[in-house]
Amino acid sequence: MLVYTNIKNKNWQQKKQHFFKFAHNIFMKSDNFRVDMAIEEVEKGGNAVEVREKKLGEHVVRRSLVVKDEEEAKALRRDKGKYVTVDVTGSIFEKAVKNNVISALKEVLVEMSASKIRGKGKILIAGLGNRKVSADSIGTRVVDNLSVLKSDGVYALSTGIFSATGLESADVIRAIVKEKRISLVVVVDTLATTKIGRIFNSFQVTDAGLEPGSATSKCREKICFKSISVPVIAIGVPTCLYARSIVADSIKMAGNVSVAKSYDIMHELLRDKISTLLTPKEIEEGTRVCAEIISGAISGCFIK
Repeated sequence: MLVYTNIKNKNWQQKKQHFFKFAHNIFMKSDNFRVDMAIEEVEKGGNAVEVREKKLGEHVVRRSLVVKDEEEAKALRRDKGKYVTVDVTGSIFEKAVKNNVISALKEVLVEMSASKIRGKGKILIAGLGNRKVSADSIGTRVVDNLSVLKSDGVYALSTGIFSATGLESADVIRAIVKEKRISLVVVVDTLATTKIGRIFNSFQVTDAGLEPGSATSKCREKICFKSISVPVIAIGVPTCLYARSIVADSIKMAGNVSVAKSYDIMHELLRDKISTLLTPKEIEEGTRVCAEIISGAISGCFIK
């Protein structure tokens, strides 16, 4: 009986250790869930993708990277294309800083759209997200801010969310592209981040399109050239943070914490809320200003 118990305990200990390693891989390593910001995948290390940095004024830094081939796309879990991050080191609530960010984003949009639309091609600006939820309302707020009647050949709409409309945003956009013979689609959406300092302060622009709902693992059909047959430029800004990122970073900073203990802490703090997204208390004001910044850049580029 004693021998049997020892064997049983030994097997149980092995299984327990296996379980902790499995839990660690899921809950502790950020590379096991896809982050919205391409630059954050590079910052984790181990991805040999060149990042070019350029300072634009006193409070704005532009960081650009290009995913050139399938190997890099797999490493970064990104579609091939160009990704530009406009990071703000000042406060977007200050008028001077806000105007600098608008100018920087406009510059990026002009550069990125130059090779994708020629002449008087028609442009569709699509705002994604839920206008009833502040943290997810960036896209809808941007569209509300635009005055497309000032420019012939520019259209704007909010696609709504699938749970409310029963329609994929990609389907709505695809139908309008076909009906109006659109040449370029600009998609605006809310992003999530793993770094608290990036909330309201990092604007991502990419020509690789985007995947609605990727932050919450409720992914919808991708909106990209392959899915809608015209070039796509996607713009977004983080308004929320993964709770697991805060806990994981705190545990790492503590140092010398075993895998088992790490899981215990993570489980105790988050329990079944492992995918929780957190927003700052100034979410309403932050989303309002970010939407004004993005709509200002879009207007300056396409609605003149």
